Amino acid sequence: MPGLLEILIIAAVALVLFGHKRIPSLGKSLGIGTGEFGKSFRKAANLPDAPADLEKKDGNG
Repeated sequence: MPGLLEILIIAAVALVLFGHKRIPSLGKSLGIGTGEFGKSFRKAANLPDAPADLEKKDGNG
C-alpha cells in the first residue's frame, strides 16, 4: 500500500501534467469506465460456463 507521501507526490504530478481544470473530468471518466467494467463483469459472471450448466438450469440433467 502506498503511504501518504507517495499519494501526495502522485497527486502533485497529476496536477502538473493535466492541470486543475481537467482532473475532475478525468476522475469522472475513470469512474464511469470502472462502473461499466463492473457491470460487464457481473453480467459475464452470471452466464453459464458449459452446456452442462444449461441442462441443470433447464431441469433436463
